[in-house]
Amino acid sequence: MTPLEKWKKYLSPLNPPRTFSSGDVGFICHATFHSSINNNYVRHLNLRWSGPGLSQVKAELKNGQKAEVLYDMSDLSKVYVSVPGSGIYFPADCSMAFQNGLTMTEYKFIRALMKSERKLFTEENARKALLTMYRSSSEELGRQKERVRQHLRDIKAGLIQSEDSDDVLDDWDESDDTNSPPASETKKSPSENMLPSDEENLSLSNTSSDDSLNDDYKSINMPRSYT
Repeated sequence: MTPLEKWKKYLSPLNPPRTFSSGDVGFICHATFHSSINNNYVRHLNLRWSGPGLSQVKAELKNGQKAEVLYDMSDLSKVYVSVPGSGIYFPADCSMAFQNGLTMTEYKFIRALMKSERKLFTEENARKALLTMYRSSSEELGRQKERVRQHLRDIKAGLIQSEDSDDVLDDWDESDDTNSPPASETKKSPSENMLPSDEENLSLSNTSSDDSLNDDYKSINMPRSYT
């Protein structure tokens, strides 16, 4: 009996396993922060989101209570806002265009870059920093591929003796830019060293209030429903 056949045999028809769609799983695993709602915005690390349901959430919050906000760390375009414990979430979209499709890792790089250049956090400066990041990544990838090509040329010319040179030549086509370089030649991009730690804060940010700077992240391990 195969494992699948055995699983089906002992599966109880009265208590089937609970299943989730990929969208539900993604929503359950969202990160969380808390923020007050001011001018119909929720804020986190100088980012802003707004939506028509935020006014209703604000009206239901108690004095001094902050809204619960769920967000996807791989896409900062949208968040979901609710009164803590209500289980009802209202979507809110980003108010700055550069946030569309932006990941939290990329955003941390942007913050670090602006800090190193002693620039205030503005949407314009953030867009420029994002462009700098993309250019830096593209240039580093080009340099990495050139190092691999040079290494292969040296092997072919007999200047380098490598035990696994045959494997390298078989796996790497010098004319094909779509191949990834061998692991032995992969070097860490200098830009990766600029990523700040989670505790690092942008001291030169503007003076607008961000109620969530000191909030703790927490894992979400139970289903949610949202409107």
